[in-house]
Amino acid sequence: MKMLLIAGTLTLVLSACGGSSGDNKEADKPVNPPPVTEPTPDPARTFPDNTLWGESIRYFAEEQEGQNRITSVTHSAEGNLCYLTEQTLPENYYRFPPKWGSRVDCKNAQGEVFFSHHSTGNNILKQVLFTQQGQFVVAELIQATADGARFLQYYLQLTLHNSQGEVLQQKLVSHDASKHEQYLYVFDASPEYEAGPEGVYRFTLNNTAKQGNALLFDISTVKLQWHAQSLYMLSYIDGVSLYRFDANLEQRWVKQVAPNYSLLHSRLGFFNPAFTFSDDEILLAFESTDAEAKAYNWHFGRNLPLRGGDKQGYKNITLAAYDLQGEFLRDFRLLSEGRHEKLVDLTYQQGSLFIGANTHVKKFDKPNYTTEFDLVLMRTNPASGDILDYYVLDINQEDYATVFVPMPNQRFLFAGQNGYRQVDSNSQVSDGQGMVLEVTANGEITRTMFLHQPRNVSIESVVVTEQMQLLFGGIYDGPISHTCDNGDMSMCYQKAMLGLGSLTPLAQ
Repeated sequence: MKMLLIAGTLTLVLSACGGSSGDNKEADKPVNPPPVTEPTPDPARTFPDNTLWGESIRYFAEEQEGQNRITSVTHSAEGNLCYLTEQTLPENYYRFPPKWGSRVDCKNAQGEVFFSHHSTGNNILKQVLFTQQGQFVVAELIQATADGARFLQYYLQLTLHNSQGEVLQQKLVSHDASKHEQYLYVFDASPEYEAGPEGVYRFTLNNTAKQGNALLFDISTVKLQWHAQSLYMLSYIDGVSLYRFDANLEQRWVKQVAPNYSLLHSRLGFFNPAFTFSDDEILLAFESTDAEAKAYNWHFGRNLPLRGGDKQGYKNITLAAYDLQGEFLRDFRLLSEGRHEKLVDLTYQQGSLFIGANTHVKKFDKPNYTTEFDLVLMRTNPASGDILDYYVLDINQEDYATVFVPMPNQRFLFAGQNGYRQVDSNSQVSDGQGMVLEVTANGEITRTMFLHQPRNVSIESVVVTEQMQLLFGGIYDGPISHTCDNGDMSMCYQKAMLGLGSLTPLAQ
C-alpha cells in the first residue's frame, strides 16, 4: 500500500491538469460525471522549467486567464487524491467568493480523473475530505436567497461519494436553533439592542434558516474531520457550531461553541476556529478579543479571563474541551505574555496540545513599517490551560503560516509564505516565497522547502505522506496589494500549482 501511495502521488502530480466533465445542471444536485481520460500534457505549458524550484519538485500548473488558486489538497490511504481549485477573471480579483468559480477534481493512483465537479452559478465549494474507508465527502454552499442588494445566503450541502465518485448520500444541514442561540453580539450601542457587559450588546437574528435548513454567508468557515467512523464539522452556523454526523451523514448532534459575533459577517474580521481530538475529547480553539470574551461569557454564563489594560484589541486564543457526545467540559483563554495570536491550527500529541499561530511583533521604527509577522509554536496542557512552551520563529522578513499539521515523525509542519514586506496599512509591498518548515516540539527548524519567483508565491495546503513526501497546492506568479492599481489587468493574473516535493535539511 505504501509503495502504491508513492507511485500514485507521483503519477497524479505529473498528469496534465486537463478539463472536467459533468457540470451541474441543477444548482442543488451535484452529478456523478464519467471518468475523464486526459490528453498527453504539453510540457511547455503544464510543466514549468524545473530550474525555477529545482529538480526535486515536480508540479503542474493551472494557467487559465485570470486568477487561479488551489486551496485544498487531500488524499486517501489507497493513493487517491482530491484537490480544490478556484478561478476568476482579472476584473473580479477583488470581488467576493461568488465571483470565483470552484472545482473539485479527484484522481486515482494511476493518475486518472475519476471525479470532477464544478460549482454552478454562485455556489461555492468549501472542502473535500476522505473517510477511512476511501469514500469522500464534498461540502458546498448552495445559493438559497435571490440576488439583490444584500449579501447572498447559502445552504450547506454535504455529499458522500464512494471511492469511484458515485453519490451515496446527500444532505442539506438542518437548523433547529433556540432563540438564545440566534443572538447576534455587537460592540456599538443602539436603542433597540439589549445591553450586557460594558461595550457589548445583542439582538436576535431572524434570518438564520430557510425551510428548516441553516443559512450561511459566502465567507463562512466549513471544516471537516473524520474520526471514529463519524464526520465532525465546525462551521459558521448560529455563530460557530460543532456537528457530528454518522457514516451515512445522519446528524447525531450539534453544539453551539461560540456565539454569533458581528465580525463573523465581516470580510475584515478574523476568527478561524479549529478543532482536533485527544484520546476521548474534542479540543477546540478560536481567537478572541476582550470584547468577544465578554460576549462569550454573557452568552454561555462562563468566566473567560480578560486581558485588560491597553491590550483590549489584542486577539488571544481560547480553548474549549467537549466530550465525544458534544457536552461542554471546560474552557480557557491563553493570555500569552505581551503577545497576540492569529490561530492557524492545533494538534494533540502525547498529552499536550500543540498550537500553530501567527503573531505581530513590533520590530522597527519607520513610517508605516513598525511590525512584522512571525510564527508561533505553543504547547499547552489541555486539562489546565497552562502554556507550557511558547516559541516565536523568525525566518525571513514576514513569516506567515496558513497550514500547521502534524508529521509522521512526531514533528510539525508550518506552510505558507515568507520573505516579503508588509507595511502597517496591511499592504504587501514585495513578493513573497512559498514556505514549508519542519519544526520539532522544542521549536527547532530542521528541514525546509522554499518556492521563490516568479513574482508572488504562497502555499495554501499541504499533505504529508507516510514516506515524508509533500503534496502541496497554492499560487505563484501572482500580484501583490497594489499591482492592479494601474489598470493593467494582465498584471493581475495568477497561476496555481499542485506539486510533489521533499524537505531539505537546514543548512548549518
